[in-house]
Amino acid sequence: MGDIVYKNWEFHLSHDEVEFEVWEFHRFGDVISDACAQTIASWWHSPASPNSTALSTMGAVTDDMCISDFAGQHEFDMASRTDQHELLALKAYISYRQKVKF
Repeated sequence: MGDIVYKNWEFHLSHDEVEFEVWEFHRFGDVISDACAQTIASWWHSPASPNSTALSTMGAVTDDMCISDFAGQHEFDMASRTDQHELLALKAYISYRQKVKF
């Protein structure tokens, strides 16, 4: 696990709240909230991936975190369209937090 570049623990959102934020992301390009990212991360985290666990349980983003910590290409390809949209929103969130460290 790399260095933590951002950390802000939040309560997880409901499925409907996540769905709305992901829709906003795909429609308008709005980066999802910390709570939304942590919720999606909790759906996809793996104990085998410390980075995925760090985001889902502590709200931490590391400098080496990437979407493959949550889903590899095969998992992404096999996921439903909704799940793929959620993962793409999570990927954008991770990239944003790695660049904007506050």
